[in-house]
Parts: sequence; C-alpha cells; structure tokens
Amino acid sequence: MQSDRTAIPGNSGPIERHARLHEQLAADLAAAIVAGRWDAGGLVPTAEGLATHFGVSRTVARETLQALAAAGLVSVRHGKRTIVAPMYEWRFMGDLVRRAVSRGQVSSKVAADLWEARTALEESAITWCIERADSGYARRLRAVALEQVELTRQTPPHLDAITACDLRFHFLIAEGSDNRIVVELINGLRRQLVPTWAMGLVSPEEHREAAAEHLAIADAVTRRDVDGAIAALRGHLRRAAGRDLRPTEPPCPSQGSPR
Repeated sequence: MQSDRTAIPGNSGPIERHARLHEQLAADLAAAIVAGRWDAGGLVPTAEGLATHFGVSRTVARETLQALAAAGLVSVRHGKRTIVAPMYEWRFMGDLVRRAVSRGQVSSKVAADLWEARTALEESAITWCIERADSGYARRLRAVALEQVELTRQTPPHLDAITACDLRFHFLIAEGSDNRIVVELINGLRRQLVPTWAMGLVSPEEHREAAAEHLAIADAVTRRDVDGAIAALRGHLRRAAGRDLRPTEPPCPSQGSPR
C-alpha cells in the first residue's frame, strides 16, 4: 500500500476555498511536476494522503488524481501504486499541462543558454550512442523516428502522439550514451525547455521537417556515421531552438512544437 508520508512539492497546508478545489489542486501539482520539483517515477500519495496534506475531502483528492492521470502527468503502476509519469507521457495539448507550462515560462536569454548547453550534451551523447550501443538500440531509435514521420502525415495530426514520439526519440539519445550523469543533465535541460517548446507555434510543415530530421539522425546512427549523426543533430537542434526563440503570438489550442 502506498505511504501517505510521500513528500509533496509545491504549496503546503490547506488550499484556498474557491471555485472547484480539485482543479486548483491539480493545477498546483501539475505546475510542480512540470517545473521538476516532483521527479518522474516519484511516488504519488494516495487520495487519503493528499486529503490530509491539503485539508480537502477525499472526493476532491480523488478528482485531483484523476485529473492528473487524464493529463498524463501521473500513472498507475502495479495495481494501486501511482507515480509521476515520464515527460513523454504528458498530454501537452491538454489544458492542465498547457497551463502548468505557461506558469513556468523562462526568459529568452535563459532559454538560449539552455539550448546551447543541451546541444553540446546531445552531440556527446549521440557519439557515445554509436560507440557503445548495439544494433538493437539503432533499430529502436529508427522505429520511433518512423512512427513520428507517419504521425505527421495524418490529417489532422495527433499532436500529443507526435510530442510523445519526439520526447522518446531524444530520451533514447540520452539513454544510449550509457552515462547516467549525461542522461540526468539532458533530461533536466529538456524539462527547463518545456515552457518554450510546448507553447510554441509550429506549422504542420515544421512538424514534418522535424520528424524527417529525426529520421536522418537515426539513419546516421544505424550507419555508425558519427560525423553525419552530429551534423544532423546539430542542424535539427539549431532549427528547433530558432523556432522556440522567435517571437510568437499567444498559441492556439491546436498547435504545438516538435523537438
């Protein structure tokens, strides 16, 4: 059974009593997850634990967990064990995640620095992928890229699924380095960049271009072409950063940004 002593990030104690308590509580916890104050895989308290911690009813606590699960922010594993979900399961086009992302937006200068650091780390990671990973890894990377390409051809495009593929692709690059420090650094940088890319304005053509760039990277990894993989990755991230850092109008619900 889950412990109700699980650490809960964000606001502590009773929440303010105004419209729809479970929505307010879900928004606060979603913001904590998106900001990285609650790590992926972290144990989520039971409804009873949340109710006690925030001074709300168990009904409100259960509705809060249901809202977080519907947004892909938490998932139930092994029976009733609930954990914080990995980023690639988040439903970025849903209201709850979009609001959480918006609350945590970073400045353009910080975002530019984060992109620069991320590019340097992923270039090292892709090199180690080719040096250390087996052929099965290359097949998995290419399969994710191909899935993303197919998704971008659908009309209308399934943006949550495209985003999930994009996140899995870059997670595989980090994981393939076989360096846990690099994995944590890259995932930390990506988490900080969520506000810029998840809220960006990207055309269907740009979604298709990003998917094709992923496939080019995967093909270079399959060939064990280090220089080709680095060049393809560098170009992809440069264009992705350019999309994120350009001035934008407020996003509409049907748009998102691939990375």
